[in-house]
Amino acid sequence: MNTLEVMTNLNKVIPYFQAIFSADSHTIIGYEVLARIETDDGIESLGPFFHDPTIPMEFSLEVDAFIHEKALEVILNKKEDVLLFLNVNANYVMIDNGEGLLTRLLTFRERGLMLSKIVIELTEHNVNGDMLMVATLCQKIKALGVKIAIDDVGVGASNLDRIGMLEPDILKVDIHALKSNQQTTSYDGVLYSLSLLARKIGA
Repeated sequence: MNTLEVMTNLNKVIPYFQAIFSADSHTIIGYEVLARIETDDGIESLGPFFHDPTIPMEFSLEVDAFIHEKALEVILNKKEDVLLFLNVNANYVMIDNGEGLLTRLLTFRERGLMLSKIVIELTEHNVNGDMLMVATLCQKIKALGVKIAIDDVGVGASNLDRIGMLEPDILKVDIHALKSNQQTTSYDGVLYSLSLLARKIGA
């Protein structure tokens, strides 16, 4: 679908919930929210929409907010004690210094949602702006009881110092990408370094 079709069919945009399992208990501990859209040909991923650099940032923010609202509505009415992982593009939310995201979280807290169930996922190596400003936003989010996760750690241009600045609660490592990265000389060494970082920052 092209951009216009997505923006004029927001009523057909839906969240999909991908289960996250605990390696210890083999039970579902949370769900990652994925954006999908209903089309005449079936359900399609909105991944290409969000990764298209030609799409205006405002459009991506609008669809993102729409998906988050729907997903938060679902978990608000669920009695199940699970985490909800919301993907957030730091470059986009920093347009308003994160005020839109914070307002959304506070609105749902007022409606009775326990924000300790929410995990905001950021991808550190995609951040183009001032990392100090992003770190400040992360502190504000964590002050609400929301957890911060850094996605795709060890992939691309991940920088351990930058990750440390954000003080995340969770580090998500893409094992497949890490193993397939030919520039990674020591797979075990990278994982060891990440484990040391996690211990140091309490993640």
